[in-house]
Amino acid sequence: MFILKIPVKSMKVSLKRRRGQTLLEMVIAFLVATLVVIALVTVTIRAIRNAQIAKNRTEAARYAQEAIERVRVVRDQQGWGLFSSYNVSPPGNCYKAIRNVVFTDIFMLGNVGCGVGEPLGRFKRIIYLTADSDDPGTPELNEAETGRNVKVVISWSDASGAQTTTLDTKLTKWQ
Repeated sequence: MFILKIPVKSMKVSLKRRRGQTLLEMVIAFLVATLVVIALVTVTIRAIRNAQIAKNRTEAARYAQEAIERVRVVRDQQGWGLFSSYNVSPPGNCYKAIRNVVFTDIFMLGNVGCGVGEPLGRFKRIIYLTADSDDPGTPELNEAETGRNVKVVISWSDASGAQTTTLDTKLTKWQ
């Protein structure tokens, strides 16, 4: 029978090398783990920021729709004659919908500076009224009997910078 003799000294050296990691391996593992953590943190921060931007846009759209509905209520409560008398020429065509102090359920349009707007927390809302220029116009109708374009602009600032949301509609004399 054949017996293999391995020197004891070389066996001890090879066992020592196999037991642990080298310093280079540890540094590489640490760098890989660090890169993974950085990537996860970056993705999480972007997801949170995008969720906040989406929330702001949704809230701005809700404020714009609310303003359109309030202007529609003003038209319906005041009648077309009074509603059509609101100034529709710049710079006096910027409004905000406000509750009448005496009649709590009646809205009216209060004139505001076009650069000021109506503050709504971090948002600013301006309602623009303009004469309907798209109406082909018939000679028997005067300007008060055509429609009114209503444009609501909501503006705010967030981490991405200045943002705006715009909603347009046309109101007509429907009664």
